[in-house]
Amino acid sequence: MTEPSNDSILLLQAVREFLDWQALDKGRSPNTVRAYLQDLSKFVAYCAAHDVTTLAEVDRAHLDHADQWAARAAKFDTANDVRNALIL
Repeated sequence: MTEPSNDSILLLQAVREFLDWQALDKGRSPNTVRAYLQDLSKFVAYCAAHDVTTLAEVDRAHLDHADQWAARAAKFDTANDVRNALIL
């Protein structure tokens, strides 16, 4: 079986796999994985708000602006919704 290309990997899938890798393969503590989950939830929410759904669509501008966006959007539940989707 062939690995999917980055063009087709959904951002949520990539984040889930990263968190699993950190917890299972790298042996990171639950608190560390939880911190990554919080930060990545904000980033995925930012990307979703900008119609970015695959890993291949993420570019430097998204990385640069995500923190600023998260600070402004903190009053909304968007990041919490993403975090809940990642946990499922």
